[in-house]
Amino acid sequence: METISNHRISIIIIALLILSWWGILDSLSIIVNTESIKDAAIIYGVARSINGVISVVQSAEISALVGSVHPGELLDPMNDLIERFSTVMSWSLGSLVLQKVLLAVFSSYSFKVIFTLFCVITLCVIHFGNSLTLKNKLWTIFAIVASLRFSIAIICGLTSIVDYGFIQKIEQESLRTVQSFSTDISAGIIDGETSQETIELQLRILEDQKAELANLTNILEVENDELKSVLEELDNPSVLDRVRGQNKSSQQLEIEQKMSNNETRIEEALSQIELLEDQITCLQLKDQGEECGNTWSAIKSMFSAEKINDISAKLNSTINDLITVLVSLILTTIIIPILFLLIAWKFTRFLIASYIAAKKDHSILALNSNVSAANENGMD
Repeated sequence: METISNHRISIIIIALLILSWWGILDSLSIIVNTESIKDAAIIYGVARSINGVISVVQSAEISALVGSVHPGELLDPMNDLIERFSTVMSWSLGSLVLQKVLLAVFSSYSFKVIFTLFCVITLCVIHFGNSLTLKNKLWTIFAIVASLRFSIAIICGLTSIVDYGFIQKIEQESLRTVQSFSTDISAGIIDGETSQETIELQLRILEDQKAELANLTNILEVENDELKSVLEELDNPSVLDRVRGQNKSSQQLEIEQKMSNNETRIEEALSQIELLEDQITCLQLKDQGEECGNTWSAIKSMFSAEKINDISAKLNSTINDLITVLVSLILTTIIIPILFLLIAWKFTRFLIASYIAAKKDHSILALNSNVSAANENGMD
């Protein structure tokens, strides 16, 4: 019975050793982690950009016939929400960077060599060792080292599967709404008489927004180029796809759909960039002491019932979308990885306990067998 158990353990150890040096799991997890960091950085940048715009809006003062009005007070709920989640978003980015560091450490050549040594030593002791205590201790150490070697990569992969299957679509839709919010609001809410310092601050914020959108556009274009290359390398549709009446494989259709979504996001980003450029040009004219647009008509439009309702509707919608984005970020970067990490730790402890219990039972059976044999010999 022990021989069969030892053979099974040997197969598991050899399979883990091959997987360790193959590196496919490490490569996939690093790609997934890099994409997660990119998405989280975009979300964090958008939120901080909105926070900066709101700060400028709240400091703006518009002179009207009835006195000075601060339109930024409408945006207090959004500003409070971003401030409350700012620390949590930093934790999310920190969690992803920590995962990246751990992946680099546990997939390094040095750690692979260490894991290989433990595999060889464990195989030798299991098959040729006589000390039960030594076997149990060595198996415990090996299980912990194997858990360190693969758990982070597996956690990244499983988190990505959950994200892609259940969360990502909702998150991307909400993120698009949030991205357009600061541009839409700042397009008309800051107008009228502003100080030199306010104009300069507005220019910096608008330039930062433009740079973020340009960076996002470049990222999406590069991703589309990569997807196009993958699409060109794919084979013709399979026989099953032809039977179903599909001229393209499911993988090709999925890639084309993703490329189409990216192109839509690129168009949206370009239109926002164009709007930002108009605002930047207007502020530059104001900075030079020139007029830009009809201030009085802008003020009347701003305080019309239609404008106030439009701002309130956008605010309520964007708050809901921002909460969705932030909660999904917390789920995919903190809660789900910790949950999978706990499961991995419980599974490792289960393997250690099961092996020790099996060896202990076998030792008791062997001892009882020896005692019975000795008693029979004594009776004879």
